[in-house]
Amino acid sequence: MSILINTASTIITEVATRINVLSADEADNIMTDINQCTKDVQLSFPQAPFLQTSTTKTLSAGVSEYPAESDFEKMYSVRYPNGDIKLTFLPTEQFDAFLPNLNTSGSPSIYTLTNGGTTVKYAPVPGSALDVELRYHKLLNTISAQSATPPLPTKYVELYNLYGEFRGLRRQQRYSDASVIKNEYEQMKQQMIEDLKDMTSESVPIRSIREFGGGIRQYGNPIKNIYGNSNLP
Repeated sequence: MSILINTASTIITEVATRINVLSADEADNIMTDINQCTKDVQLSFPQAPFLQTSTTKTLSAGVSEYPAESDFEKMYSVRYPNGDIKLTFLPTEQFDAFLPNLNTSGSPSIYTLTNGGTTVKYAPVPGSALDVELRYHKLLNTISAQSATPPLPTKYVELYNLYGEFRGLRRQQRYSDASVIKNEYEQMKQQMIEDLKDMTSESVPIRSIREFGGGIRQYGNPIKNIYGNSNLP
């Protein structure tokens, strides 16, 4: 195994060396492989602790709709941190029916996701400013610059090397060699899952089986308070 790497440029150089090509000739392909590897890990391990995050959002009096975070994919929970009060998620149709007069103001008790999951809407409309904590499943960023750092934890950056190596071997039609490296990649990915699965703070079921059907495992049963719009390949 090579030394730990932390930029796309280093990955490109390492992979090019392994498959015996010039870095410049394979740079674009390997950059694509890096992003595909990130997506593959997300699919294989949707409960990875590094995919779970939270943020505090200040709600303003009289304003019911707020944009979701740029890396948002699924909501796990919305709470008032001070009172530890958990809001209830409702699908849009039920949300509208539950409070026919959506201009009613007060302390929010329910929320929904609109605009394809990019907007969080609260009801009743906040009667005064308050902070809510949003805990959510995030999408890992893709990268385009060779100076960028891929988003997987540093300890497991060898996954990028292996993924790029087996993809490069396949492009060279060296299918037998590619199969060997692919197995190494899958074994290391499974080891990462074993290492990190006990670090998840709680069991968070994924609502859509379709979204994560390509993963090694499926976790939990669907629940109502998780909404997703993932379209990962």
